Order: sequence, then C-alpha cells, then structure tokens
Amino acid sequence: MPDVTIEALWNLCSSCLAIVKAGHPSVLYRSTNGRLHWVCLEAAPEMALTLRGFRQALLISATYPPPHLFAQSIGLASGVYWLQGDAPWRESAYDCAIDARVDTRFQKRSSHLQTTAETISLMAGKSTGLCVVFFPAFQYAQQVFSLLKAGNTWLRVAIQPANDPGGLIEQDQFMQDALQFAHVLFLVMGSRYSEGIDHLGGKVSHAVVVGPALPEVNPVQEARMQQLAASGRLEAFRQVYQIPGILRIHQALGRLVRAPGHTTKVLFHCNRFADPVSQQLLDPVYRSATIIREGEDLLQWLNNGNSY
Repeated sequence: MPDVTIEALWNLCSSCLAIVKAGHPSVLYRSTNGRLHWVCLEAAPEMALTLRGFRQALLISATYPPPHLFAQSIGLASGVYWLQGDAPWRESAYDCAIDARVDTRFQKRSSHLQTTAETISLMAGKSTGLCVVFFPAFQYAQQVFSLLKAGNTWLRVAIQPANDPGGLIEQDQFMQDALQFAHVLFLVMGSRYSEGIDHLGGKVSHAVVVGPALPEVNPVQEARMQQLAASGRLEAFRQVYQIPGILRIHQALGRLVRAPGHTTKVLFHCNRFADPVSQQLLDPVYRSATIIREGEDLLQWLNNGNSY
C-alpha cells in the first residue's frame, strides 16, 4: 500500500476517534458516488474551546446568520458583542422584484422551465451590461441553458464549468471571458464562482435569482433536523434549510454592488420569495413589495428606472 494512502487512512482514523472521544454528535453515511462520509454535526464546543483561549477574538463577515444563532453556532451564549458597519449607499443600489409566476421547487420546476428561459431572455435584452443568473444547482442551470440556447441563437450564454478542476487562474480567465463576450452568465449559488469572485462589481445591470438556494436534502441535513425536533419542524426547517439558503443569496448578490454608484436590477424568480419568512431573512436592501404576477408586470418593472 502506498505511503500516501496509509497516511490518509491514519488521518481519517485519528479524526474519527477525536470526534468519538469528544462526544460530539455525528452522522456516518454513504453518498450516491459510493464515498463514505463521517460528519460532525455540532462543532460549537470545539470552537468555543478555541475561542476562549484568547482574551479577545474579532470575527468579521458581511453575511452573518441571525445573531443569536451565530452565537450558538460558535458555542458562546454570552460575551458576544456586535459591531455593524453601515453603507447607506447600498439602500438605493438594488431595484428588486419578486416573480410570483413560477415555483422553482424540485417537484414543480420542470413545468416552469420555459417561463424561466423566456424571463432570462427578456432580462438580457433589457440589460446594458452583463446579466447574471444564479441557480441553486448546476443540473437546473443546464436545463435552462439548453432551452435558452435553442430559442435564442443570438444570445451568448456562459455557464460555469461543471466539477471544475481548475485553479484561480482558470477561474479568473473564465470570468474575464464572460464579461467580454457573453450576454448572460449562469452561476451556481454556493460555488466559488458565485462567492469567491470580485470581477462583477458595477458590471452587472440585471440579475436573476432562480429560487432560494436551499441545501440539498441528505442524511446530514436530516440529522440536523432531528437535533432541532424539540423546536418544532418549522423552526428546524428555518435553521437547517432557509437561513443557509438565504445566506448564499446574500453572498452572491453582494458581489454585484461593491462601491457607491454601482446599481443593479434583481429579479427573485420564485413565488417562495414572497413568503413572510423569506422576506424577513433577506437583507432589507433586497426586500421588495413589487410582485410580478403576469408578463405585463415584468415589462413594466423592467422599463421603470431603466438606468439600472
């Protein structure tokens, strides 16, 4: 057996033993590709132990979950203080609307694929810069990509690579090519292409968020739901699925407006965004009372304030 394999197995065993000895809840499962996963479900005690080793710790992010949940996630129920930096110019940087014509849930999205493709084509036609479309999954993006290309031969659409093995240089080159040659750019929320890029600020006039980016249903998420069963299923669903999904949206849209003067129109393409829970979780700058219920509403919204 090669030395590198022996070392990998030794590290795996050491990690698993550490999880067991620490008594942290975990789940062991096999994914569809045959890989075996052992995931720690509760890292808060270890994080608290590390953080308490310092007199003070400064944690910085633009996309925190609700404060009390973040404090719980790092194991510090007390002694956590919040400092929030204001950027008043962001309040007028986004012009948002909710497209209630479609339902992007997995069981229903296939019946709305044509509407999604037509909406993106219309957004791209109104765009004065690049139109970026954020999807919750790559397969979903591919389905819409095929429809869009079949019905719009003039439209140049770039889609992020699947299972991209490239590094930062390749990622940077892909983004530069998209900005120079594409009308529409398809990105997957939660990927490094949607969260780890700094090329789009001020260059995207229109954006579409295709459905809440809820995490996939798998044994890890179901185990977390069971952990929170005492809170009720609705609250467990909010913490395990809705909050992480909305944070992915914040991370993606935050890349489009990076400085004063940057503006963009954002269409939240799913009726679930009109739900009060989703509206409450969204950053106030993305909340909207503009509801798209038919095609005429979309045209009116696109034509209003077309300087975006």
